[in-house]
Amino acid sequence: MIDRYTTKQMQSLWSLREQYRLWRNVSVGAILTNHGSDFTDDQRTRLFNIPEVDIDEVAVEEESTRHDVVAFLNVMRRSMPDDLKPYLHLGMTSSDLVDSAQALRLQYANEILTERGIVLTKRLARFSIQYWNTDRLARTHGQAAEATTLGIQFARYTVMLNNAVFALGQVPGLTNTHFSGPVGLYRHWVPQRHLEFNRMIGIAKPLQPMLPGQAVPRTSLGVYVAALGALASVIESIALEIRLGAQFGVQELAEPQTDGQVGSSSISQKQNPITCEKMAGLARIVRAQVEPVLAGVATWQERDISHSSAERVALQTATSVTDHMLDSMNNLGWGRPAMVDRNRMRVNLAVAGDRTRTAHFLFEGQKAGIPVDVLRQEIRAAFNTPNISNIRTNLERRLEELGYPIRFTAPPPPRVGHLLTEMERLATSDWDQ
Repeated sequence: MIDRYTTKQMQSLWSLREQYRLWRNVSVGAILTNHGSDFTDDQRTRLFNIPEVDIDEVAVEEESTRHDVVAFLNVMRRSMPDDLKPYLHLGMTSSDLVDSAQALRLQYANEILTERGIVLTKRLARFSIQYWNTDRLARTHGQAAEATTLGIQFARYTVMLNNAVFALGQVPGLTNTHFSGPVGLYRHWVPQRHLEFNRMIGIAKPLQPMLPGQAVPRTSLGVYVAALGALASVIESIALEIRLGAQFGVQELAEPQTDGQVGSSSISQKQNPITCEKMAGLARIVRAQVEPVLAGVATWQERDISHSSAERVALQTATSVTDHMLDSMNNLGWGRPAMVDRNRMRVNLAVAGDRTRTAHFLFEGQKAGIPVDVLRQEIRAAFNTPNISNIRTNLERRLEELGYPIRFTAPPPPRVGHLLTEMERLATSDWDQ
């Protein structure tokens, strides 16, 4: 994964050193689960004190074995006491080791992602509350629609983000381990010890029902990466709102700039929303990992490794890039005065004028019994008259000439108090659901 788009935490988690550390811990956990009750205290101590393998030594070993797991085990076995060596990988397959370690890795990755997601959810909720009463023009298809507020708009994104973050922890079977030996038949192990094995290596989630087979089914991985794609898409949506608000001629929102930041190599006054633009590009990368992972669901009967190479790239990429996106948006500068131009929002609302009330005109006209096709035609015609400074008056006059006298009232205020209550909850809660 490119360092530019990887936080230090994810870089460490997906390092080769961490992979071998997890493989070591899973190997030790399997020995203790199956044979620990027969060990002396001294054997247990010596088992726990087996050193981590040397990365370079494993690389040399793999040149001859052409099997990374066997290379790792050969190197680990050399550092073990003679009386413990026979127990290493006893009754196990590569999937027991690799899939169980991967479950741990994804558990740790999800903890990082969830923590950052909760932080961003809280910041968005507080931003929404801060600007709850800041009037702003709502736009659909890029056109003036109704009057809303900036806080209401960002409440929508806050709820979307909260739901997407919560979904990461709801994927069934994501942290399923494999502890059943060749073809998953438990010939040499006791199935009831599978939960004990999970606890031994540190799996937090309860075990989902296991199916026969020599590898953990890949459906959960596909669902998880799809959930990451959904989260990345929500982040992109938030960034897009800022980008649209920063356009010349709109200029209601801005991505805060750092001291010394340069917007363009040639047009010096520009302040490009580079972080938000980056979110659009990276969201595509995350979503692109879904298909390769789902393609690994179908295997040759009990086992093949066609999924292995794809997962090594896709799982690291999807988790690392999503983490970088969350980290970047957390550091965007939410609530800083430079981010929001209230005056510009007022100006744009004034320019829109009665365009923000046409849906209300249609509603009141229909309630008064005026045919909807007449209303639509006359609303459009009212905007084509030379004087559009007061659409309401023009529309009332035109309708009266057609025999439909009516006086339009002001639109009622938004009834979204429940959303404000939700923002107040999300702004302070430790777990946002």
